[in-house]
Amino acid sequence: MAYSISGKTAPVKKTTTTTGSGGTVTGKTTSDDDGDEIKIGTVTKKFGSLEINCEMDGTLYINNKQIGEVTEGSIIPIEKLKVGSHIVKIIHADGDFAETVNIEFNRKTIITAKGRKKNEVILPGHSNEMIFIQGGTFDMGDNFGDGRDDEKPVHTVTVSDFYMSKYEVTVGMFKQFIDETAYQADADKDGGSYIWNGKEWKKTSGVNWKCDAEGNIRSSSEYDHPVIHVSWNDAKAFCSWLSKKTGKNYRLPYEAEWEYAVRSGGKKYKYSWGNSEPNGMQCNFADANTSFDWSTKSANDGYKYTAPVGKYPANESGLCDMTGNVWEWCEDWYDGSYYKNSPAVNPKGPNSGTHRVLRGGSWYDGPSYLRASYRISIIPAGRISDYGFRLSRTE
Repeated sequence: MAYSISGKTAPVKKTTTTTGSGGTVTGKTTSDDDGDEIKIGTVTKKFGSLEINCEMDGTLYINNKQIGEVTEGSIIPIEKLKVGSHIVKIIHADGDFAETVNIEFNRKTIITAKGRKKNEVILPGHSNEMIFIQGGTFDMGDNFGDGRDDEKPVHTVTVSDFYMSKYEVTVGMFKQFIDETAYQADADKDGGSYIWNGKEWKKTSGVNWKCDAEGNIRSSSEYDHPVIHVSWNDAKAFCSWLSKKTGKNYRLPYEAEWEYAVRSGGKKYKYSWGNSEPNGMQCNFADANTSFDWSTKSANDGYKYTAPVGKYPANESGLCDMTGNVWEWCEDWYDGSYYKNSPAVNPKGPNSGTHRVLRGGSWYDGPSYLRASYRISIIPAGRISDYGFRLSRTE
């Protein structure tokens, strides 16, 4: 006997029906790519189990193998999955869901599947787009015990759904902003920006957003690099221009949103890709192409300074370069003690301050500065050859 699943057939061991508060799903048995049975609606104690609470319609896939159709409101029990990581997807025309879940022995893992809205191009002619990030609850701060005081205490935070740009804002995007507004950046108004001369960060006249990390004017072939030498003030001016141009409210990410996103929905990750140390394949950082005392000489990411955006793999949320390349401005004022009194829901930082937060590390930094929970701050007018930004939006 065989059961047809959208054009495919698989042997049926047992069939059950599970009813949720708005739909049903018929249980069936198929196999994953390793030949292990995936049983829906049966009881198996050898492996782990998964329960999917569906807040969407669509086609369910486990490890890229089509299982069947699901409906909004259904609760889907999958009672046999081997211990380890599994990719769960639900595909629908209005938006998809995808999550990597970790199955533990003889335990039930419960997830909620909510459709991810389709990505949106930010500006025609530029490849950057806004990625929908489904909100959730996570433990923010130093989860590994190797952080600084301002990364503590670890505290539980809930963030609502938001959007974040897939890439850092590029030189090309920032040039369009300047061309259309004649905006004068802080570097233009205040004697240049800071570059590393091998010994110190030195303020250098004439260096601005047009320049690379050495202070040289970039050619158009490098317009896909992240814009640098930009202050928090400059980044906010860009957001205001883009908001008026598109009719959508762009801003910088709040610090809690940024950490939630870099950790792919708040997972216990040290870096954007997980917990393995950077080796040159995941991000742009201080490697063999640099000559710092802290450079990781065993790694080669291919670049001495900035890399083109998207050169390295995206994290599980679909975001590129969240670790390394350039530091990214956040909306928040900085307070080293803020975590002690942070609101539990959608924290937005102190009401006032003197410094703004940056996150993520850069081409200049070693692994400890690249950690997902690491925080730095500088005055809003500060700019340097490894400071950039990416965009966020609530709706």
